[in-house]
Amino acid sequence: TTPLLATSYNNMALIYRDLKDHDLALTAQQKAIMMQKHILAPNHNQIGISYNNLALIHSDLGEYEQALAAHRKALEIQEHTFKSNHPLLATSYHNLASLCYRTDQIDSAIIYENLAYDILQEKLPDNHPHLRIIRDNFVLYYPKRAILKREASQYQLAIEDYEKAFEYGAEKGEL
Repeated sequence: TTPLLATSYNNMALIYRDLKDHDLALTAQQKAIMMQKHILAPNHNQIGISYNNLALIHSDLGEYEQALAAHRKALEIQEHTFKSNHPLLATSYHNLASLCYRTDQIDSAIIYENLAYDILQEKLPDNHPHLRIIRDNFVLYYPKRAILKREASQYQLAIEDYEKAFEYGAEKGEL
């Protein structure tokens, strides 16, 4: 087993995912991770990237629990590998936020998205598209959380979430 072979499996997984052949993508990604674990340090960034790719495949398949586990494993590796303000951490936080949103874990989605936003805000100009995407997500997250709180008869908290969504929408100049 060589690093090049593991990279080849990783690349094959990406191609199969693009072709929507998720079973082959999953198999190739799992082989890549298995090989990387044998030849790389346990917290090597490439293993973290591979876990992130695995999470995306599981998410495509609607296997959200497996996707969350793989995203969290990727994040765990990246937190050991990078400084706390590294842009790849922001990407991992954003990916986790998106998945948490899909699974109605809105409080977690907001926490992860805030972590991503804080990192990117420090590194990018205010009008950068990545920051705009995160602000757009907040416009989605807060009303969804408000709906969930309203359903639980937590009306004041629901109103506060709608107000936060309004603030982010106003920042974007859409209101």
